[in-house]
This record gives sequence, structure tokens and C-alpha cells, in this order.
Amino acid sequence: MRKTTLWKIVALLCLCALLTAFSTGCGKKDNPPATSQEPAPPTAQQPSDNTGTKDNTPSESGKITLSDGSVYPSEPITILCGWAPGGNSDLMCQLLASKLKESIGVNANVSYMEGGDGTIALGSIANNTEADGYTIALCASGQFSIKPFTQDVSYEIENFSFTPGAAEECYCIFVNKDTGFETLDDLVAYYKANPDKTLHYGMSGANGIPHLSTRLVWDELGLSNTQVVSYDGGATALAACLGSEIEAICVVASIGQPSYESGDLNAMVMLTNERLAAMPDVKTLGEFGYETISAGVKKAYCLPAGTDPQIVDFLSDIFQDIYSTDEWAQFLADNTCNPCTLTGEEYKDACMSSAGTFWNLLEQLDLLKAGAEKPAYMLS
Repeated sequence: MRKTTLWKIVALLCLCALLTAFSTGCGKKDNPPATSQEPAPPTAQQPSDNTGTKDNTPSESGKITLSDGSVYPSEPITILCGWAPGGNSDLMCQLLASKLKESIGVNANVSYMEGGDGTIALGSIANNTEADGYTIALCASGQFSIKPFTQDVSYEIENFSFTPGAAEECYCIFVNKDTGFETLDDLVAYYKANPDKTLHYGMSGANGIPHLSTRLVWDELGLSNTQVVSYDGGATALAACLGSEIEAICVVASIGQPSYESGDLNAMVMLTNERLAAMPDVKTLGEFGYETISAGVKKAYCLPAGTDPQIVDFLSDIFQDIYSTDEWAQFLADNTCNPCTLTGEEYKDACMSSAGTFWNLLEQLDLLKAGAEKPAYMLS
């Protein structure tokens, strides 16, 4: 009896062990072994631009983002012209305005402020215009190299930031064909051989770049028997020359070109550094063996000093692109202008350099205004 009971107990224990093993096997999940996992590294981010500068290259919309986050331009731009509508200066401003709209997608409007041969407009830019890039003005080199010493102006060259040169108006000395002078050498030989004879030459106005440059030309040629005659405009001077009231004129080449081509005028010399494409047969002074003297009026666009350099650089790049177009080249040809390839800084330097030359001549001719003082850049 006790033996039977023992076997029952052993059998019961074995059964319990089997049930336990079965239960464990069925409850086991078929998962891969657990592994330690590290957090995924953070996604790499582009470094932020903390330099405070922006690329001046215009976007596809023709605009730039300034360092303060604002977009330029975001409103119309005004181009201030200091000369009357209809002239070369106005036409240059109108062409720039139309090309600017194509380039930067905002309107550019030409506004006029005549007076003082353009100096009134520059005074407004220097004293009354916010330096935000939305008002620019056409300027001419004589407004910095001569005008401040001969008349009262309300600015100095340091009041402006300059963009690259836009054009150079070319001046030429013409004579009436009846004088018999075919070349500059003929003219010089005659007046040197006849010191009692006076060469009367006409031009628009007085004491400007053409007048003073022509005086330098006569000095270089060794002629002292000359006399300037001032007229209200180049067309009036031309009429006087064609009517034999005076022997010669020094005018913008486009004024004398038609009469030169018709044979009524003979062209003596082009007062430029290089020949004019529209009148390629007319030599420069240097080609006659003399020191090159340029009476060319260099034109550019300026902004108030203190304008964000990013804006000045942006406009300079846009303007240079415009100046390289076929339309601009055609404008120069139609108006007997040469390209002016100076950068903004070079333009400023050229004006200051020529101012020193003209100061000396103005002083010699007693043409300095009362109380005129040399600017600081001449004293350094």
C-alpha cells in the first residue's frame, strides 16, 4: 500500500514538471534579442549667417535683402535730372529709367530740378534727400571740378556716393570751311605766323570744362592770340560760326557733326582721350604730338553720402549691366558720346584730380569766386 502511494507521488511530480515546461515554452514570444539602443544623432543644420552681410547679387526678382533684413528696392526710384527736359541729360535719364524697370521690377521716374547748370539738383541730394537709395541724381564732372570755385553751391564732393561712369560727352573744335584750315596744323601755323590776328572761338556759356579745357589746348599749341565768345547755347554758337561771325567753335560733337558731314565745317581736333566712334576720322590732340587734353564732360549717377554700401554696390552692378546693352551703345552713338568706364571711386578721384588743374587756371584767369578756398583734398 505504501509502495503504491509512493509511485503515485513520483508520477504526480513528473506530471507537474512536464506541465510547467510546456507552459513556459508556449508563453515565449518569437522576438529578436533585446539590444541597447542609443538615441539617433540630431539632424545636421546649416550654420546661420551671423556675419551681418548679405550677397549683393540680385535675386530672380531683381532685388536684394539687406543686412537688416529689408528688401531693396520695394518702392519706386526717382532719378533727379538737373537740366531741362529734351536734352541729352534728360534722354540719358529716361533711358536709364526704362532699363531699371526691366532689371529690378519697380518703376523709376525722372524728376526735374533745373538751375545752376545742375548744381541746384545736387544741392538737394546733398542736403534734403534721405540716404535710402530711392533718389539718385545725374551729375557731371564739372559740377565738382569747377563749379564750387566759380559760383555758390550747397554741397561738396564728400556729400555723395558715386556709381560707375555712364557716358562722356565729347567736345570738338570746328572751323568754318571758308577759313581754309583743313587740319589743326594749318590753324596753328597760320596764327603763329600772324600774331596780330585773333582767333575768335565760340561755345555755350563760360568757365566750364569746355572753356577751360580749350584754354589749356591753346596754351599747349602755343597760341596766345585767341578770344572766347560765349553764347546762350551750342546751337547759337554754331550759327555764329556758320555765319562767319567767328572763326571756330568748341561744342559737343553732336552739334557740329551735321555741318561737318555736309562740308560747311571742318573738324580740327577731338578733345577726348580716344577718337569718337561717330566721327572716326577726327584725330585727338595726342595724335598730333601734343599732350592729350580732354574737354569731355563725364557723367554718372550719385546718391547721398551715407547710403548703405550694399545699395550702392547693387545699383552699380545693375547700371554696369545696363551700360553694356545695345540700347545704351546706340544712345552713345546717337549723341556723340564715348563710354565712361570709371568705377564710382575712380569717377570721384578723376573729378578731384582735374579740380586741381582747373583751380590753377581759374586763379590765373582771375575767375575764382570771392572767398574761394581750396578743398581739403587739394591740401593733403
